[in-house]
Amino acid sequence: MVRKPQSYFVAQVKSINDKGACGIEYPLKVKALEDGTIGIGPDATLGCPIMTALEIWMRYSVQPAAFVNFGMPIVEIRQISAYSCRTRNSKKGAELSEHAFGNALDIAGFKLANGRYISVKTDWNGSADERAFLREIFSSACKTFKTVLGPGAAYHADHFHVDLARHGKDGTATYCKPSPPMTPPARRPFIGAKYAAIPGQPRYGLSAAYTGSISKSPDQVTISSQLPTYDSSPFFPQKEGTEQTIEQLLPDSIDDLAVGSIE
Repeated sequence: MVRKPQSYFVAQVKSINDKGACGIEYPLKVKALEDGTIGIGPDATLGCPIMTALEIWMRYSVQPAAFVNFGMPIVEIRQISAYSCRTRNSKKGAELSEHAFGNALDIAGFKLANGRYISVKTDWNGSADERAFLREIFSSACKTFKTVLGPGAAYHADHFHVDLARHGKDGTATYCKPSPPMTPPARRPFIGAKYAAIPGQPRYGLSAAYTGSISKSPDQVTISSQLPTYDSSPFFPQKEGTEQTIEQLLPDSIDDLAVGSIE
């Protein structure tokens, strides 16, 4: 599957044929996710499958959890490793990391619309809202990705690692460490106005840019001071004694939400 986006935020670039088995056939240079809603800093080079999984996670978990816990959206992900031709944990003699195929992302933290930064390293055991947010999105990541590592896993005290590696005999098993600390609730997906996370541009209020179209370049956007809203009511009608989970919201496979042409 090849995603061929035409926007300032995501662009297909030349194939990467690195040393050994490292490389990406159809790499994407990603500045932002979700139509420019969530910036990635610095820009990340990723494969199409992990890009689609990230957008699912942002829409169905990260943004809803941010609104519930902080009353505002995430505007930027701080990533510390995307494509990288290296072994697991950069250990000599180890197997190649999923980073070597553009199939993984390491996330150190999240920036809110008001500029507040939520750090995996310092806030995993931080305030009540910080703990709730990070634990919810970690748990939901275990429903979206195939490998999820965070505080409690060796070498991952300061970031979340997510990838789509194949585990188990049929390749469908999931590996999460630590074990998911909660059952993630089924929140309404966040699909709001397109606010561009553009480097050097304001975002929400004095820190937001409204695009109207992902095809527009940074010099064509106009600034908006209006924050998006979010309906935090349960996504499904709740019956006494029942619990709805994020699994009822997610598609059967990542491919179900892939966009763009297939070649």
